[in-house]
Amino acid sequence: MKVIFVNREMAMNPGGGENVDVHLAKALSQLGVQVHFLVGKPWFGKVKVPFKSFPVEYVSSPYLREVYQKVPFPFNIPLGLLDWNFFSWACLNRLKKTDCDVVQVLSLPKLVQIKKYKRVPVVMRFPGPPSSLYKKYIQKMDVVIANGDALVQIRKKFRKDAIEIQIGVDSNRFKPSPSIRRSVRKKLGISNAHLILYTGRFMPIKNVSLLIKSMRFVVDQFPKAKLMLVGNGPLEGKLRNEVKQLDLEKSVVFAGHASSRIEMYYAAADVFCMPSLYDNYPNSVLEAMSAGLPIVATKVGGIPLQIKDGKNGFLVESQDEVALAEKILFLLNNPSKARKMGLENRKWVVKHFSWKESAKKLKRVYEGLLK
Repeated sequence: MKVIFVNREMAMNPGGGENVDVHLAKALSQLGVQVHFLVGKPWFGKVKVPFKSFPVEYVSSPYLREVYQKVPFPFNIPLGLLDWNFFSWACLNRLKKTDCDVVQVLSLPKLVQIKKYKRVPVVMRFPGPPSSLYKKYIQKMDVVIANGDALVQIRKKFRKDAIEIQIGVDSNRFKPSPSIRRSVRKKLGISNAHLILYTGRFMPIKNVSLLIKSMRFVVDQFPKAKLMLVGNGPLEGKLRNEVKQLDLEKSVVFAGHASSRIEMYYAAADVFCMPSLYDNYPNSVLEAMSAGLPIVATKVGGIPLQIKDGKNGFLVESQDEVALAEKILFLLNNPSKARKMGLENRKWVVKHFSWKESAKKLKRVYEGLLK
């Protein structure tokens, strides 16, 4: 069985949705499924993030995401739609000439139109709730898969038959490690400091500014505390300026994009924070939980499906920097409570999240379409 994964951002600006596709593809490959990728590249210039994990074909189209992420909502919507439409059109032309058994697409509903040209089942995976603009396309798809808040919204508004394919976590990679913790903290020069961690892209929806602002209150009580921001994105320059303006340059560290060694930062941290304005069911929260960390996150999207307030972490409003700081301070001041939350998180993730099991379920979906 040959499956083509279509992913806009894989070689441009990979994030959580891309991470899920890669891990599902690896687990499917171990089950005997041939996975190829169709991914985006700039219209002009080189591939930004070369993708080497699987056979890949690059599709050129204008890349407008770095522009529209800097434009305020709702004025960025036309640019976003234009970007997706250009890429979808280019992929459609490529798929017409490509043989495969199944096409799986990440959040590009118009690609269901490939069914006009060839008999191939289309599986659409949504990492977040789709726009109602795409309702007619969503209803034409053979299968819709999702998890988290996206699954809830899709079943409510578009397809009652949407299938849950849960994301997984590599619990052998993301795990508590005292030796790695000591080594990384010594290397960073923070052996005796408290470390708050964020991992993810620097984009408006991630709301990293809220976390930076909250650090003013944290360092008042713990002057040596550090906030480690692991990631990159179009707002990095703006966030760096904010850190400077708030006189937090000694307290906030920009670690860069570190996907190949990110488990070290989880092992070194004391608290993980996710300050998003919206998140469907963030991979990074599950990775932090697998690493045995307590979580402080905003009460948005599917995060409350992961975090039960006061039990395995804390939830705060998405604009309340004071509440965010208070919950971080509570965990730093109560290390035994923080450890207990972290252990509960680790147990829950190991029990319920497996890439292998998710891939088995997805393979059964493919097989059902090919009967």
